[in-house]
Amino acid sequence: MDVEFLSAAEMDLAKVVSYYNDRDEGLGYAFVAEIEQTPCRIVRFPYAIVYQPRGDIVLIVAILHLHRYPDSWKCRVDHGTGMT
Repeated sequence: MDVEFLSAAEMDLAKVVSYYNDRDEGLGYAFVAEIEQTPCRIVRFPYAIVYQPRGDIVLIVAILHLHRYPDSWKCRVDHGTGMT
C-alpha cells in the first residue's frame, strides 16, 4: 500500500523532526523511525498521525501533538465527504 502526504502533513513532519533534532541530535530521526515501524501507535512521542484510507493508498492528513492542538487537523478535511 502506498502512502501519500498532504502538503500540510509534510510540513507537520518537517517541523517535528526539526524540533526534536534541535533538542537532541538524532531524536527527530528516531521519531521518523518510530512512525515507519508502528504508524498506528507512536509510543515514545506525544504525537498522532491522522490518515484516511483511499483505495490503494493511505493519505496522511496530519501529524499533530496530542496535548497542544488535538483538533487542528479537522480543517484539512471536508466534513461532508470525509475527503480533502
